[in-house]
Amino acid sequence: MYTLAMQLGFDFDGVTAYTERIKQIAAKRLFHKEVSINELFIDAVTSGKSPITPAEYAQILTELWSNEDWYDFLDPVQGAIESIRSLVEAGHDVRIVSGRDGKALNLAEKWALKKGIDVPFYGVGYRASKKDALEGCVLFVDDDLHYLEPLVDSVEHRYLFSWPYNAGQSTGKIATRIHGWTEIMQKIEEIHTSH
Repeated sequence: MYTLAMQLGFDFDGVTAYTERIKQIAAKRLFHKEVSINELFIDAVTSGKSPITPAEYAQILTELWSNEDWYDFLDPVQGAIESIRSLVEAGHDVRIVSGRDGKALNLAEKWALKKGIDVPFYGVGYRASKKDALEGCVLFVDDDLHYLEPLVDSVEHRYLFSWPYNAGQSTGKIATRIHGWTEIMQKIEEIHTSH
């Protein structure tokens, strides 16, 4: 049974902040390549379905996440800021759990603070498991199934934030697709009232 306050986790890139647009800008500036958002998803890059190579993708991420100037181009996912603030005000223990670490994590946290989100940030490193950072959480939302799969036995409510770039991923029993912050807030309310 859940008490009034629940522990809730959210990814940063693709759930809290919409990072795909700045990846497109970086691909054009760094490599003079026009790429679609779908071509910038890690699965497309690693499977050769993108004009961006894995090495170029790594360089894009390094440039974006270590250079504060790019954060001026970073937009929140629609509804994220207001929803996270509302959850904190309602007394929930909200945390951002990201595949970022080091300077990239610090810059993400600084961006969030400027947007009025003052919650703990946990960085696990690129493609590393988020399981330990989500200990005690009843819900986690990520846009990458890779991060949700290890949580099957530890986080009861797992959601894949749907974007065109992850539409081809089959969630199976790993997670349930969710289509925006309005739906996330509805699910949280359902979880809260059902226990």
